[in-house]
Amino acid sequence: MRLPQPISPRPMPPAPPGDLLETWKEIAAYLSRDVRTVKRWEDSRGLPVHRLPGGPKSAVYALRSEVDAWRQGAGTALEKDEHAESPRGPSRIHWIAAAAALAAIAALALWRVAGTRATPLPRSSFLTNYSGLEWFAAFSPDGKQVAFSWNGEHEDNDDIYVKQVNLGNPLRLTTHPAMDLSPAWSPDGRYIAFARWDISAAKLKYFVIPSLGGVERHIIDDAVTPNALGFFFPVLAWSPDGKRLMMASSAAGPYRLILVSPDTRETMPLTSPPPTSPGDCCPAVSPDGRALAFLRASAARTYQPMVLEISPNGDAVGAPRKLESPPCANPFWSAGSSELFCVADGEQRVLWRIPIRNRGAARPVPSIGLLGQQFSITPRGNRLVYSNLSWEVDIWRMNLSHNGGRSRLIASTAEDLRPAFSPDGTQLAFLSKRSGHLAIWVSDSNGANASELARTAAPHAPSWSPDGQQIAFTCRTGEGTEDICTIASAQGNSRQLTKHPARDIMPHWSHDGRWIYFTSDRGGSFQIWKTPAEGAGDAVRVTQGGGFGAMESADGRFLYYSRTAISGSVWRVPAQGGDEVPLDDSVRSLRLPQNFAVGKRGIYFASSPDPARQFELRFYSFATRTAEPIARIEGGLGNGMALSPDGETLAFTLERRSGDLVMVENFQ
Repeated sequence: MRLPQPISPRPMPPAPPGDLLETWKEIAAYLSRDVRTVKRWEDSRGLPVHRLPGGPKSAVYALRSEVDAWRQGAGTALEKDEHAESPRGPSRIHWIAAAAALAAIAALALWRVAGTRATPLPRSSFLTNYSGLEWFAAFSPDGKQVAFSWNGEHEDNDDIYVKQVNLGNPLRLTTHPAMDLSPAWSPDGRYIAFARWDISAAKLKYFVIPSLGGVERHIIDDAVTPNALGFFFPVLAWSPDGKRLMMASSAAGPYRLILVSPDTRETMPLTSPPPTSPGDCCPAVSPDGRALAFLRASAARTYQPMVLEISPNGDAVGAPRKLESPPCANPFWSAGSSELFCVADGEQRVLWRIPIRNRGAARPVPSIGLLGQQFSITPRGNRLVYSNLSWEVDIWRMNLSHNGGRSRLIASTAEDLRPAFSPDGTQLAFLSKRSGHLAIWVSDSNGANASELARTAAPHAPSWSPDGQQIAFTCRTGEGTEDICTIASAQGNSRQLTKHPARDIMPHWSHDGRWIYFTSDRGGSFQIWKTPAEGAGDAVRVTQGGGFGAMESADGRFLYYSRTAISGSVWRVPAQGGDEVPLDDSVRSLRLPQNFAVGKRGIYFASSPDPARQFELRFYSFATRTAEPIARIEGGLGNGMALSPDGETLAFTLERRSGDLVMVENFQ
């Protein structure tokens, strides 16, 4: 494939050192806004942006001094503009994280003084700036190279690449059509381990390949389960002696860390999470090789950093201990192995420093704005790399009776997903992060007049009551568990229906309004259950062979559901319980449960060997028991599908991934 070519030097105007902003991205990052906003500010607010010869689409630049002067004079107008944009939520063009992280790291530099001379200030720059998505970056042991996953200049295949820092084009190591993710360097730098995922299946495969290129070796497989923790970063680590891999595995039940020999494929357990925990993940070995940091999930799906002393071959020495810090993700070590860093999510992501071998409390690193994701650090600890990845998720609609005309229905600068039409077809409920957190929103059926209704604990589809007065959703209670709640669709207080320590998720209202179906692992495995909608009475188990995301047929006789959490076949069971039978083998809930829609005549679903790139919408007829194609859609299949009550409109989600690698030098 053709790789990005070096850009020829461009003539730039004279400017004081550090005063020049050479691209729209740099200008936007300096202002902590997305490119679309700063382009609009150029037109409407007089933002001083200059162009080199070549017309409106030529290269642009700006001077920090001019931008600062403009910003001081435009303060009132900018506040009004920012207030007008606030309902749309944070931008999904997350490369502003480069500026945010730089601000955070710059604050650290103020704390350290060597003699009477301050250390060099941190400096942030783009390590990659390619089309598509670059993510899952990992520094080589010598800090001179970065391995990462990239979906290529045509955005058609996620593979592992290796790039010299600040030098040349990347070397492509893998070419498999599945997604190759999360590279991890062996301590001697000779090999790279990585994970491979066919997102149309529920299985992860792990491989090792020479870092200079060569034949890959298959090491082990693992299932992707509803409690999957595998894609929390980091996914893989090597033992200090380079003879074993550390990874999360669900082979023995809840996720735990295991040791795997790449040579013999022998596996050994490394951690044993308590029964109340969904499991352990995210191994990170200290630079001195004496300790392993990892995350342990709570029943409420928060992640607490733990530390375990290890031997050179990765064996545990003693028991792990819990670190005193807020729940966080992406653990990585300081150069001297005396501190651990991790990122806490919330309304704003915060980087925390956690002392390991010295006394002191965990403390947040001062920061401004959003941090990046998937941090990796060099063994010397002076360089960080992260991805400013974003997921652009919009809701689209297709007119099923007029030649399949398609148009965007719900869109914002945040993720919009999981559409659900009201019973009378006049309103649409959906999930969105436009307020900075995942919540249920309600709009007119054409997407207008959207307003937030309630926070939700999980990206599962909301479900309307038959009279349209209430919406059921997955909530998180004071005990921190996931349960089923309802709320008045015209605003109001929520009401908790289920109260069980297990996970109760994916609600769906019965057509007679008496029951709410949901998915739960309260019996030891995920099955379909139902509970009285009024809240009085016990929950009743419906399936025995596994079940996720049940939807009732229009006549209320049957439930249609997936047996697995990832790309499962659609099955049918009588609503009152009985024989569980699959439909046609081709009818699947692709990628996620509830990624299909049940109508009076049949089921709409998606089919694709590569749903991250394109998919085909199909219709399965109850009468003929055959499936036929409706339309081919370019773009990634997102989260959610819904059919309007009149059967005329199919709503579905499209997603596009993008992001670059950002490097911070002089990290302290």
